[in-house]
Amino acid sequence: MTVLNWLCRVYRLLLRVYPPEFRDRYADEMAQVFRDRGREIAHSGGTLPGYALSTGKDWFVSVLRERMDSMKLPSLSILRWLFLFCVALDLLLLVRQATPATYAAPLPFALLIMYGLIGLLMTTNLDGGRRIALQTGTYWGLISCVILTVWTVGGNFLRADGTIPIFLALWSMVLIFACWSVAGYLAARRTAIANSGWVAGCWSGVVCVLVKVTCALLILRSSLPGQSVGTVLGATGQHLLEGPVIGAVLGAIAGVAARIFGKWQSSLPAVGLAGGK
Repeated sequence: MTVLNWLCRVYRLLLRVYPPEFRDRYADEMAQVFRDRGREIAHSGGTLPGYALSTGKDWFVSVLRERMDSMKLPSLSILRWLFLFCVALDLLLLVRQATPATYAAPLPFALLIMYGLIGLLMTTNLDGGRRIALQTGTYWGLISCVILTVWTVGGNFLRADGTIPIFLALWSMVLIFACWSVAGYLAARRTAIANSGWVAGCWSGVVCVLVKVTCALLILRSSLPGQSVGTVLGATGQHLLEGPVIGAVLGAIAGVAARIFGKWQSSLPAVGLAGGK
């Protein structure tokens, strides 16, 4: 089997990662174009590994885009009410604690009210760019929330003075920040507007932190080790304050990088095949 035939078989397998609707419509055409372009490069003395690497990069970006496009998110009206419900639930859970530690730490109350206002502002009077930013931010915010929740809950069962919790904490934060950065990058690429990056990054941080805080407050009365009103309130205030700020900064940087990369890529000869809509 030649190198080109082997690459074509691998590319066929990679096409299966796309959503079914996209795959049924474009897979055969994309596979044919990949083979034809590969033959041209091989006959002209080009390097097939370099061609495969360039196509693989385009494939990865387009798979993320098509998967997000095919994901059935709730309508913005439902998303707004779900967001406000989580904020109201968190406020109710804090009030029901009714301990001196709860009222001595007013920051979580103020930040949750601020989150409610942010949710109303972000989901009202939407244009196309902000709609895409919210969709992307919600998707990656939920992914990062799963990472944050698993790390927080799982860390309570590990020894606090061990090296494993430190290692997991570092990698968890890297993955969470990477999710928020990817949200900003993809939003800016899809809208061709750099400002969409910070919107998507900020919203992904807001979604991640809000869901995580809700889970933490719901399990506050459980028997999990290391759980107390003081520790949960401290972590709640810290997460609520840092989440949207860090997300906005990372998303803004990723948005600028996306615009720079997009301009640089547009100046190169088109060799990518993935996502050929």
